Amino acid sequence: MHPHHAVSLCIMMLGGCVAKPMHSMDVHHVTGSQWKDQVEAMSSVRLDGLVQLDYKDEDGRHRVQGDMDLLLDEGTRSSVRITKASELILWGGQTGSDAWMIDFTEMPPRYSGRRQAGSGSLIPDAMVLRLLLAMEVFPDESVRIQGQDEILVRSIHRIGGEDAEVETRFDLVEGRPNGVVVTHPLFGTWRSTHHWTTGQARLEGTQGRPLARVVDVIGPDETVVKINTVHASIPGEAFLLSKSHWFDPDQIAAHYGAVEIK
Repeated sequence: MHPHHAVSLCIMMLGGCVAKPMHSMDVHHVTGSQWKDQVEAMSSVRLDGLVQLDYKDEDGRHRVQGDMDLLLDEGTRSSVRITKASELILWGGQTGSDAWMIDFTEMPPRYSGRRQAGSGSLIPDAMVLRLLLAMEVFPDESVRIQGQDEILVRSIHRIGGEDAEVETRFDLVEGRPNGVVVTHPLFGTWRSTHHWTTGQARLEGTQGRPLARVVDVIGPDETVVKINTVHASIPGEAFLLSKSHWFDPDQIAAHYGAVEIK
């Protein structure tokens, strides 16, 4: 299995959204200062739950399912462990500008490391992933368009030295994100869909916004990542320090005797 593929996602159109004069109170409530307060509390996030990964490589289609432990530290570091019956299957993430993945389905494990984040890995760039999960503040110059049932926010975010165009759709009644599209000139287009009908998870011990229990991330290379969050929390500085090795792929690879794939 070769899991070092870019997850590039297709553009999601805002179907049926007819622009009309905005009611500032509605828009402000959904995407303004309240939203900023909620997501600023989520600079670092830990999500525990289940994950299903479907992707295609030169050996055909593959499906990986397992328990997920995802750690996002701001927009520069990410680490996700996928296990089954407490045995590691995949461990990947991003450290700085480097993306990496260790495949434990073969022995010795195979280490695909130190590639440019956003390309050559099933794990999106850390900032792209935060945007897909709707965990970022909107810049002041963002454009808001209110339709009959939802609000579309168009924003620009600097990622990897390039401007990424982002479209975030909100339910007008509940004020919850329904989906996000991130288009980056180097990383491609990424898309997420938030499934609120499956339930929600609230960040433990904070005023952070509720999270859709199930979020799908889909790419044009036919990669699909289904994230099912059971428990969400804000890791403290002490916890992040104790897990510093989670962001050191060379240390992880050496510990498990992984063989690097050139």
